[in-house]
Amino acid sequence: MYKVIKNIDEEVTVEGEFLTRDLAEERLIDVIADTISNFDDYDFEDIDAIMERGFENTSFGSMYIEEYGEIPEGANV
Repeated sequence: MYKVIKNIDEEVTVEGEFLTRDLAEERLIDVIADTISNFDDYDFEDIDAIMERGFENTSFGSMYIEEYGEIPEGANV
């Protein structure tokens, strides 16, 4: 099971639960696009890197994929 988690200003929300990593990655990118004001500046390489590592940190929190209860190493939580 994969969960997309948004931890912004210490407010944690579950943005979706998915059976596959691919679906979780798609949702993670949607959440990031809706949250980060400069997402339009991200290129394909940036997006691929986010999907590979499973998180994106910002100055105000983190959005990440929790994989079977494990938070990705490096996520700012």
